Amino acid sequence: MLRILSSVVLLCLLMSIVAAQTNPTPVTLNPDDPRPAVCAAPSLPNFTAHIVRPGERLVDLLRGTSGFSLTQIAALNCLDDPAALPIGAVIWLPRSAPDLITAPPFDSDPTTDTVEILSFAASSPTTNNEAGISFNWEAVGTVAYFYSCPLASEAPCPRPVDANPVPLTYTTPVFGGFLAAGPVRYRLEVVDGEAVATQDVTVNITCAQAVLGIFSDYQVCPSAAPLYTSAAWQPFESGVMIWWSDTLQIWVLNSADHSVRVYDDTYQEGDPDPTDQAPEGLITPVRGFGKLWAALGGAESPLGWALSPEIGYQVARQPAGDVSYTTYLRGPDENVYAVTFVPGQDAGFWLALSE
Repeated sequence: MLRILSSVVLLCLLMSIVAAQTNPTPVTLNPDDPRPAVCAAPSLPNFTAHIVRPGERLVDLLRGTSGFSLTQIAALNCLDDPAALPIGAVIWLPRSAPDLITAPPFDSDPTTDTVEILSFAASSPTTNNEAGISFNWEAVGTVAYFYSCPLASEAPCPRPVDANPVPLTYTTPVFGGFLAAGPVRYRLEVVDGEAVATQDVTVNITCAQAVLGIFSDYQVCPSAAPLYTSAAWQPFESGVMIWWSDTLQIWVLNSADHSVRVYDDTYQEGDPDPTDQAPEGLITPVRGFGKLWAALGGAESPLGWALSPEIGYQVARQPAGDVSYTTYLRGPDENVYAVTFVPGQDAGFWLALSE
């Protein structure tokens, strides 16, 4: 009996050693690393890992998603620059409509490898960023994959390692989440053994809302249409004055240093106008503009003399983003101006985007 018990104990000991060798406990990496508390994308529900391929842009990878901006996704992934994705890195993105389409592979004839894309099309060749788009296809093969490609038609478009197999015949749900205007490219890939067929479809995305601003690299679509309000405008030798009816303030845009300062309009009906005599071809400002101009130094101020009388117009303005210090506005000259104010500072900056 003792021999039997000893054998059992020895066997249990050997089994525990084998189990410890075959089922090791993984080490928790960098448990004191503070990044997961801020860069939380890997732990967020309905986020999925994506390995960055050459030519990909974050603005394109967010197609079909909603509720997140480029800046938010970049911050959640600890990305230094939303416009510069590190090739080969893994980032976590919210699952989009195409990611939810799945179908197991099925080979109807294992004796031959046959693939053919019978049809592949978008619901429209052009759509605005809010309307969305769907795709339909019919193909012959064992398994199909549907995924987005880098913008350039000549750029390689390898299948993402996390691409889900999709039905060989299907119409996708309508999906949107397009953050920028311009062409977008999608690929259908059909596989049967060694046989592979691919076809691309490009859709042109336009902005649903009118766009005042101009953006580098890609044209961001605004989330809201421009707002209109009554204003007055007067150009000067070295700048512009703008009066706003909704705030009763005057913006002074200085051309010399591209600064912009904001002043309360203190003009009261009956206040005297400046009496300075302007040179021929120039104008002395009056009323609210004139009172402020005189207080700033008149003709000796950085603005100089007025070039023409003030005019009233409906000004369009639009923020550069959902959370931005910059606002775009259109002047009566049809030029668009970018004006940036930082809270707590007494001066901002401005730039004419078109002349």
